[in-house]
Amino acid sequence: MRLTACVFLAVFLVPAAVSAAARWQPVTPPGGSLVALAEAPSAPQTLYAAAQRGRLYRSDDGGATWRSRSRPAQEVLALHVDPQDAATAYAETSAGLLRSDDGGRTWTSIDVEGSGLAVDRGQPGVLYAGTYAKGLLRSTDHGATWVSVAFAGVPVVAVAIEAQSSTTLFAITGFREPDRLFKVWKSTDGGATWAETGLQTTPTYSVYGNPRLFVDPAHAGTVYAAFDFNDNGVLAPIFRSGDGGATWTELTAAVGLHDLAVAADGDLFGTTSFGIARSHDGGATWDPPLPVDYLAPVKPRDRIARLVASVVPGRLLAAGAVGFWASNDHGATWTASNQGIAAHGAWSVAVSPVGPPTVLAIAGASVFRSTDAGASWLRLHSALDGVQPFSIAAFDPRDPRAVYGSGSDGQADFITASTDGGGTWSQLPVPYECGGDSVCEVGMSLAGIDPGEPRTLFVAGHYFFHFIGMGDFLLKSDDPFATWTPLTPLHRLGSLLVDTEQADSLYGLTCTGLRHSRDGGKTWQKTGRGLPKALCPQSGGLPTLVRDPLHPRTFYAATLTRGVFMSTDGGATFRSISRGLEKGWITTLLIDPQEPSRLYAGVAGKGVFRWIATGARWLPLNQGLPVRDYFGDLALDPQKPTRLYAAHPVHGLLRLDLDATEL
Repeated sequence: MRLTACVFLAVFLVPAAVSAAARWQPVTPPGGSLVALAEAPSAPQTLYAAAQRGRLYRSDDGGATWRSRSRPAQEVLALHVDPQDAATAYAETSAGLLRSDDGGRTWTSIDVEGSGLAVDRGQPGVLYAGTYAKGLLRSTDHGATWVSVAFAGVPVVAVAIEAQSSTTLFAITGFREPDRLFKVWKSTDGGATWAETGLQTTPTYSVYGNPRLFVDPAHAGTVYAAFDFNDNGVLAPIFRSGDGGATWTELTAAVGLHDLAVAADGDLFGTTSFGIARSHDGGATWDPPLPVDYLAPVKPRDRIARLVASVVPGRLLAAGAVGFWASNDHGATWTASNQGIAAHGAWSVAVSPVGPPTVLAIAGASVFRSTDAGASWLRLHSALDGVQPFSIAAFDPRDPRAVYGSGSDGQADFITASTDGGGTWSQLPVPYECGGDSVCEVGMSLAGIDPGEPRTLFVAGHYFFHFIGMGDFLLKSDDPFATWTPLTPLHRLGSLLVDTEQADSLYGLTCTGLRHSRDGGKTWQKTGRGLPKALCPQSGGLPTLVRDPLHPRTFYAATLTRGVFMSTDGGATFRSISRGLEKGWITTLLIDPQEPSRLYAGVAGKGVFRWIATGARWLPLNQGLPVRDYFGDLALDPQKPTRLYAAHPVHGLLRLDLDATEL
């Protein structure tokens, strides 16, 4: 349920005869969560990056701009570039290895089910691939053919080539099972023969990721072996050898790292959930000291997944949740550069009701603002900056700087507020929270705002506290919860409307029907004859109630199972207007403030529907809008009702512009 619908948002209609002209266009804020990154050694301005769901990008100007490349069907885990040919790239995916010979435009499968790839920079076309069943394989023709060189029948989970000598290799073998050893091996003859280095370790957890190897380009014989024996992507334990694997030292200070990179001068860099740390002594000490939290002065301010030490001295490249970062001064300063990368999933969007039209969107882990209808975006806030909402609940109908949202800490929901248009957020002190109790759950939402007194908020929800019990609550506050008044709660309240014509008159729509209070929420009476007995399933979800801004006795109720219902007598009776939308999980119902007969519904998994009053039916408006995985989050520009926005968790933010003749 989106409160914006019941306060001021609206929607428009498109006649069936011209609906083909209306098409959704992507306007996603730039950036997105990147999971892999690689630089072309022969042309360091050429970069390849991969985002979630197999999205691939290439840059030919050092990351200043990016272009989308062909998308493999599998998730990309790592990227590599041929050391002599910048147009030849390799991708490790969840289903095996891929190769591109045309700069990422097309990809072909390499018949190797590998768990690690190493590209030999000293010998053109030479690759090594670790496999689960065939041991270590070697190719001398860019992956066209392969021969087994060692460890037949033993899983090889990581392989690396020493920078100073192509004939010196390191490998890690081991079964991905509890209580089975991982061993680190070394070869000095190109893989013909191997010897144990003496480092072996046993997983202490039943779930763990891929072991990894990192070689030092500045110091021959220096190699790092990192293991991931947990389920959170943190490398632990990490070992270092400075004598070619003869002896190893565990780096006990390297805590909370997700990736490593060794720069051309031998300095070691590690990525964390909050930025990048640096070590001048091979990982013995770190700046800042590890582990770090969100208060630490770490740069860049992002959860970094992959780090690349460029062949250009002093240059570092990083792939994070925000997108691509680059540093040209050994990590002292960082610049985000994501023009052309559109990999954010969008979770929520809203448009200011007054003032200059401003679009506020939550995409990825950040809050973005646009003042030009999505043509450009400014990142205002990140989850690493502190509390922020996962959904925008409402703008203040009079003040575009005041915004409310909903957030969660995993156990308890909470209400957030911003007084500067989304730049900073604070958690409102609603008196229901878990407070560290491990057996606790609190769900809440901003059920309503008084349009006549926008500082008056209504928050509804439910709670379960260990040893105390469970129940519902409904609170009213006239001063953003500096103080509050408890009202009689309604179970599974989805929307609350304040009657602007009668004092103390409230309407609340629940999963079991409409309730009316004439005494400010102290008591409630059932009304709404004609509504279904069940407006939402027991599994979850809440219904939505909106009011015609020009005809205050006209209500619309959107259900999660039975379509839409309309009342013209102040909620006393309802009739179905569900033709074409009899079934569907309606998460947003909007009304055009300039022409309230124009209705718009966002339906999870089915897309966008508009009400055609002349035909008395709902028709889809989904051209260009992927309906799969869409959960129905919508927003309308109240000052320009020909413009609509949809937030899609996979495909980002989309905008629909309708010509005046299409209304």
